[in-house]
Amino acid sequence: MAHSGGLLPAGIADEAGGFVLPATPAEAEAARARLGAGAAFIAGGTALQLAWGEGARAPLPLVAVAGLAALQGIARLATPDGPVLRIGAATRLEALRRDALVRDEAPLLARACASLGATGVRHLATLGGNVGWRQGDTLAVLLALDAEAELADGGCLPLAEVLARPVLPLIVALRVAARRAGEWAVFEKVGLRADFSPSRLAFCAIGDGRGGWRVAATAAGLPARRLARVEARLARAGADVETVARAGEGLRAALLDAARADLDGDAARARLAVRLLLGHLGRAVTADAARPATTGDGDPVGAGPEDRNAGNPAAARAHGGTEAGTGTSFAVPHQLVRHADLLARSRPRPDAEAKLAGRAGYLSDRLTPGALHGAILGSPHPHARIVAIDTSAARALPGVHAVVTAADVPGPLRYGLRHVDRPALCDDKVRCIGDPVTAVAADTPDIARAALALIRVEYAPLPVVDDAAAALAADAPAVHDGGNLLHAAHHARGDLAAAEAACAFVIDEVYDTPRQMHAYLETEGGIAEPDGAGGLALYFGCQNPERDRQVIAAMLGLDPARVRAVGSPVGGSYGGKDELTVQPIAALLAWKSGRAVRLRWSRAESTDLGVKRHPMRIRMRSGCDAAGRLRLHRVDILADTGAYATHGPEVLDAAAEHAVGPYAWDAVGIDARLAYTNNGIAGAFRGFGAVQTQFALECQIDRLAGAAGVDPVEFRRRNLLPADAPGPLGQVVAPFDGPARVLDVIARHPLAAGLARPSGEVSGGRAWSTGMPVTVPASRWRRGVGLALVHRSDAFGRGGPGRARLALALAGDGRIELRATLVEMGQNLLDVVIAEVARGVGCAPSDVRPVLGDTALGPDSGAASASRSTTMVRRAVELAAPGFVARLRALAVEAGAVDAGSLRGAAVEGGQVEGGQIEGGQVEGGALAPDAAALPRPGAGGLVDACGRHVIGYADLARVAAPGALPVCEVVVEEELTPTDLPGAHYLFGASAALAEVEVDSWTGAVAVRRIVMTAALGPVVSAQGLLGQMEGGAVMGQGLATVERLPMRAGRYLARNLDGYLVPGFADAPDCELIAVENLMPGDDHGPRGAGEIGVNIAVPAIANAVRAAIGLDITRLPIEPDAVLDHLDTQP
Repeated sequence: MAHSGGLLPAGIADEAGGFVLPATPAEAEAARARLGAGAAFIAGGTALQLAWGEGARAPLPLVAVAGLAALQGIARLATPDGPVLRIGAATRLEALRRDALVRDEAPLLARACASLGATGVRHLATLGGNVGWRQGDTLAVLLALDAEAELADGGCLPLAEVLARPVLPLIVALRVAARRAGEWAVFEKVGLRADFSPSRLAFCAIGDGRGGWRVAATAAGLPARRLARVEARLARAGADVETVARAGEGLRAALLDAARADLDGDAARARLAVRLLLGHLGRAVTADAARPATTGDGDPVGAGPEDRNAGNPAAARAHGGTEAGTGTSFAVPHQLVRHADLLARSRPRPDAEAKLAGRAGYLSDRLTPGALHGAILGSPHPHARIVAIDTSAARALPGVHAVVTAADVPGPLRYGLRHVDRPALCDDKVRCIGDPVTAVAADTPDIARAALALIRVEYAPLPVVDDAAAALAADAPAVHDGGNLLHAAHHARGDLAAAEAACAFVIDEVYDTPRQMHAYLETEGGIAEPDGAGGLALYFGCQNPERDRQVIAAMLGLDPARVRAVGSPVGGSYGGKDELTVQPIAALLAWKSGRAVRLRWSRAESTDLGVKRHPMRIRMRSGCDAAGRLRLHRVDILADTGAYATHGPEVLDAAAEHAVGPYAWDAVGIDARLAYTNNGIAGAFRGFGAVQTQFALECQIDRLAGAAGVDPVEFRRRNLLPADAPGPLGQVVAPFDGPARVLDVIARHPLAAGLARPSGEVSGGRAWSTGMPVTVPASRWRRGVGLALVHRSDAFGRGGPGRARLALALAGDGRIELRATLVEMGQNLLDVVIAEVARGVGCAPSDVRPVLGDTALGPDSGAASASRSTTMVRRAVELAAPGFVARLRALAVEAGAVDAGSLRGAAVEGGQVEGGQIEGGQVEGGALAPDAAALPRPGAGGLVDACGRHVIGYADLARVAAPGALPVCEVVVEEELTPTDLPGAHYLFGASAALAEVEVDSWTGAVAVRRIVMTAALGPVVSAQGLLGQMEGGAVMGQGLATVERLPMRAGRYLARNLDGYLVPGFADAPDCELIAVENLMPGDDHGPRGAGEIGVNIAVPAIANAVRAAIGLDITRLPIEPDAVLDHLDTQP
């Protein structure tokens, strides 16, 4: 008998569990009929996973057919009409793609299989499953090939006829005619990213050279079909491909009408189908041109042959220009670290081995023996009053140990940052989809879900506020008491009227930016564990364990000392876990049940309740005079924070501050408003408000440069703020020449030559989304290079929680620990800690152990956010290391390894070392006196003398210390704040400039980002690998925002709730990235490195937008840059 996966013998059924393994196709059909409605065939199971992702219960009634011999194999059959391929329906798509017979005889089908999913999916998914989905990409090819389907009863019918049935029968095999001589054939899948993308259109066309045409298409949401009207119109146009191709453009209107009719009036897909058809026909009769030479990949910056800039006007201007005064001179030459040098400096991540080996689990994977499973009942309404809640049936269900509502919270119900407005569980009304109302803890996840189904909540629906502008109308329903205006910011300086009068060119534009999802791999979750003594331990990936501890302690009426919060490691955050997520509910359930409770949001729950990037509408009116000097800048920002405040006010303040840029304007006026709505909650996200307004600003700058007829590099240089000028809001800032330096460096890069000449067409490329190299005609891909320049604030700014406490300590095993509640969340903080402690103390990296993210083990360091962690660690080590080293030397004396007399004169600033405690940045036991050079110093493994000879090991020093008296030097690091009394204003800034190279597909509207070159002025490089990772990762995240990521809502509901409907760039989409670090800080700048966590996002988005504008002339005003918007623009071009 046949077997399926080696699980059970064929013919054995477990129909009570809804699972059957038939022995023959006929038995399979009979079993499905017997199991009734909802029964399904299963082979690879990938379509079933999609159903489960949409909320279908598992298991469904399943009939497993993968092991049936009749559904296997690929064979070539001889028929009177010519050779035919018979392909078993259970053939895996990857096997089909690799099969030599299929590649030779049905190459379009092999190509269609290659366009499907990721490799892992193709190894599981089957041809029959792809057909059974009715929207599978292979269907366009199969229908165009006039495929036939073998059925379980032995019959063979046209596939198109089988697909017309409301319930598909079991397809045993598919038969397709082998390729015939003289045929012209093409297949292309158009997706939204290069791999594993739902199709905008999967399109296939075949011309037999005798007047016969077969055209078919399918797409996500569009069942496969033949385009009969298009076929008829092509047949009337001519008998052969060349004749039709020559008449192609004249046919366009007729083909569009035919395609619209064939595709049920879908004008966008009809246009796409016709563009693909005419484009490929044109290519068939046009000789392919060779791709022009690229701009080169030589040494991008620094000294080099003088002839490097020959014929490169942009680079020539960067070296001083042909106009007087256009060059920039620097008293100190650039201190550059090129990309290759950054790679050479990189060290393996300390956690790399554990992660690669699968030993580094998420905190949300932690499961204590005997732990209960939590589940949350969220609101089905975006806005409603809670009338009544009945949990009695759920409480009575066996296996349920806790059911909680708002009434069970003993302390403050609501929490928040600046605005305490979010309830742990809703008490009066719900304000967004999924808003938690009740929660349960049970022995198993199934029992927990069953308990939720027994809870009855009566709602009184309220009007939904789903638009920020409408929310601020006088008669708008109130989301919260007090109105829907959550926060406003207003800034003005200079004479706006006079500035406007001085303008020769004014750009007045409205820009829209979307919600963006963090899309981290680890959704929000973890476990809350009672300690048996009235305390509680929280293990949840988060960015601020101490804040979590304080909120949970208050909510439960506990002393904070009784609550422990562990927040590290985190499986990705990007700002999304900077706020409390499931912790309050899990803690309440654990406190109520007395048992550990594990609670983790599904991806759908994370979509509904996790914070997103704030969508903004930004109007900018910016002007310059005839000489290209900036005069006027008016900005109006309207942002939607959703149902709760979270970080919204701080995000709006950052958006306003960065809307000015590093430029000198005569007059600036900014009005910014933040509205409550019943939409999804917006909050902290990498780039933190700045990326939205910087996108708009840099688009304005490029357009003004064009209007004034000034090179984009020179235009920016001409308008930069002086290094010692006030900040963007007029606040006092640390002098900083980073913008000028990064602009100078990026202007010297060979890619900058693309800014100085008209955008050209690319003569070769690869078909979008197929992953297969092809040659395309010169008219298809259009190349553009875009420039952007941004500065980015560092840390929280005035009014923020800028204090951090960190400690250096000698552990009992002799390791030197840096203890802090800062968390490792993928940003490589571990490497930063090891490098900085080794540098500051003088020991070897192997002597250092980071102890992070645990309130029981480290002092309150604040949030790992706002790109502040590196700065806090570096400053803490600088403060703590002298006193810590002095204590080590004192221990060496106690051990007898050092003569006590040698410590004479080794008193330190601030007094003798006494316990190493340091407050307010003042070191008790600080810098050693001058004669301390004769003392032993830290080295690898222990203290060494002046000649580097070992004196005593760190483990020996630890053994000498009295119990409980191991050296610990704790410091308080204060964020450096501007003295200007302006909430949210910043004192320190970093800077970045970038060139982005894009290719725009004029057939499909797709934007491919090929290359991004970035320069960053962030001070000395602490962790080369960390800097590269942050900048490149940020650039790809910015690419997503610019080209594909958008999470739309309708009436307060998300239209996608999983990562199959919300797309992010994949590896195949990511551009080649190059980074050049500028390590210079201005003389007297002792503030150290700036954070790199966000600026890569900030710089990539506007650079990509400006590159697309350069490629096709479209002013980008809305993100993401959608293909249909590109095609709309191209349709207006001659």
